[in-house]
Amino acid sequence: TLSIPQAISSAKEKQKLLVVLVSGTTEDDVAAENTWKDEKVVNMLRDETVSLHLTLGSDDAQSFQAIYPINETPMIYFIGTDGKSLATKSGKSMTPSDVLSSYDLAKTIFAQQAENLQKVLQMLILQQLQNQQPNSSPSSASIPSSSSSSSSSSSSSSSSSSSSSSPSTTTPTSTVSKNNNNNISLAKNNNNNI
Repeated sequence: TLSIPQAISSAKEKQKLLVVLVSGTTEDDVAAENTWKDEKVVNMLRDETVSLHLTLGSDDAQSFQAIYPINETPMIYFIGTDGKSLATKSGKSMTPSDVLSSYDLAKTIFAQQAENLQKVLQMLILQQLQNQQPNSSPSSASIPSSSSSSSSSSSSSSSSSSSSSSPSTTTPTSTVSKNNNNNISLAKNNNNNI
């Protein structure tokens, strides 16, 4: 059995949801035991998450309760790698399908958070690549949005001495946008230059 710090570390390392089940000794908790023994629930907990089972009143449960409220038992928390609760379910009438649907909800939110983080990282990588381009002007150092890219390109062409921009000024921007889906691989290829 993992401790809370070990479970948190393992969930972060494996990029999995942390699932914490808190149960007590009431009739409701005993009645919910069949839910935790359900084959689909067991497989989900074992294969797709890092899970902890805490007993209400234990030191670990009290530490957990200091951050996450436990209003009744049994109670299950689905927690992202950032420590935020993504879904909860509680009560004696909790069925395996309730647990699995809460997991599906938490998994969807978790995937969206990972996707949003990847987009932010890609934007940062793009910005860093653009900043590394030789002879880049201040307007090409920032990432143009789709609505402002036409205005920034027209302003840079109006500030140049001729009406057409030199290929070295416009090529990095167009190359980066053409390779937008390969941002991470671009960053890996240029990692030695950073």
